[in-house]
Amino acid sequence: MNRSILAKSIPCVVALLMPFGVGFSQSFDELLSQGDLCDKEFRPAEALKFYLPAEKQEPENVDVLLRIARQYRHLFADTDGHDDKIKLGATGLEYAE
Repeated sequence: MNRSILAKSIPCVVALLMPFGVGFSQSFDELLSQGDLCDKEFRPAEALKFYLPAEKQEPENVDVLLRIARQYRHLFADTDGHDDKIKLGATGLEYAE
């Protein structure tokens, strides 16, 4: 295989596999950093992909729990369905408490 083609395809493969591997090899600080970047860009669903694995690493970390609650609050505000709002609101409240 041509090295140029291989070099161009590796980032694509990594990008495709990234959602399946989030949190497995990243440090707590890396997860927070990536989640914070998504939060700043108002992408709550993507931020949760980083914050939830960070919570697994440090389940009692108040900063992480509040970050997660904030994302559920954003999802709540962007959701139209009443039942979905109830679920998202309850989940956010659990993390906030």
